[in-house]
Amino acid sequence: MSTLAEYNNNPGNIRPPKGVTYDGQIGVDDNGFAVFQDRNSGQQALVNDVKHKLDSGLNTPESFIDRYTPASKENSEDSRDNYKLHLVHQLGLNSTNDPFPENSHEKIAQAIASFEGGTWKNPEPSQEEPKVPASAKPIVQSFDSSNAPKGLIQNWPYALTGGVVGAGISTAAETAKKLKPVIENFLERRSDPAAWAVKPQERDSLQRYLNSQINDNLRMTVSDLENLTGQKIRSPSEVQDALVKIKATPPTREPVVRSVDPTTRQPRKIFRFTPNNPGIDLSQFEHTPTFLSNLADEASAAKNLVKAAIPSVARVGVGALGGGLSALQLKDAFDQYQREGGGWHIPSGRNAAQFASGAGGALSTLPFGLTQVAGAALQAPELAYNIKDYTNKLREQRKIDPTAQGGLPDDTLLVGP
Repeated sequence: MSTLAEYNNNPGNIRPPKGVTYDGQIGVDDNGFAVFQDRNSGQQALVNDVKHKLDSGLNTPESFIDRYTPASKENSEDSRDNYKLHLVHQLGLNSTNDPFPENSHEKIAQAIASFEGGTWKNPEPSQEEPKVPASAKPIVQSFDSSNAPKGLIQNWPYALTGGVVGAGISTAAETAKKLKPVIENFLERRSDPAAWAVKPQERDSLQRYLNSQINDNLRMTVSDLENLTGQKIRSPSEVQDALVKIKATPPTREPVVRSVDPTTRQPRKIFRFTPNNPGIDLSQFEHTPTFLSNLADEASAAKNLVKAAIPSVARVGVGALGGGLSALQLKDAFDQYQREGGGWHIPSGRNAAQFASGAGGALSTLPFGLTQVAGAALQAPELAYNIKDYTNKLREQRKIDPTAQGGLPDDTLLVGP
């Protein structure tokens, strides 16, 4: 009965990293192991990976297996120790800290295949295709597939759920932000009208109050009222004062002194007259509603509504994106935590950065400046790790191919266990 490694033509039981397909790979099994079209393809992918790990300084059984088969629930310490001793015996070493012999990458690959349950067959050169010269071989970049996240395609349910939750949280918070001042203003007006009248308010609130105090045939803005009276308007009471100044009033007569006529000895009143306020001509603000003017008013109101809603819609969109990314990042971080040992343990620096990045995405669902800045700051550690990885890839590429000018060629192959 064939082993899993033989069945998949994958003697090293390597897993493809996210977004990578090996040469000759035709699929992935339920355990995430690559499935190759023939044994030669699987062997070559394993040899390439071993060679690169040796070039990267993993030149002892101890360091090599710690990278190739990291500690996890499925890789116990006893199993990993046996793996290291297996390489010691197969390579003729004295201890797990002895360096491998030079040019032993194929022998190491064969030892790995024997431990993983795969069989090894020396590949025969094809008669139709000449051997590829060493200088033209694909550049091999190290990638530990045991630590590789599954990505958006495999984890789309988490991304979708996180996006919906993030959009919901952002919508609720944004609605609360909009309703809070309206509710506070309404309650204050009902509970203490005198205090509400002298309290400075937003411009749109003052405009609504002004509209309620003037005739329907007038169209006047708060700015117009300020220009007519020459005073700054910040509260409803100041609106009332300004309206009094522009309103025409009749002259008034009021008694000032009550005295007695010395001749008739009858009581008499002395009156004081206050001249009338001529007011201000408001004909320029008169407005006769028509069908077209009503249509224009509706269009203007819709435009203002859309203009005011755009920032809120953008913040909800950011919240949805942050929620989706947070779900993916936290899922990857949890998987990495399990691979590093499971149970309760201190996560590695990279794993801690993954958790921080997921928390940052969750914070960005709240549409407030402080939370969004904090969310971006929490994303920084993982971004630094990604930049470091990319820099190392370029450095390793130039080490293998000194003529490279930067970037990754089209035939770059990422390999790993």
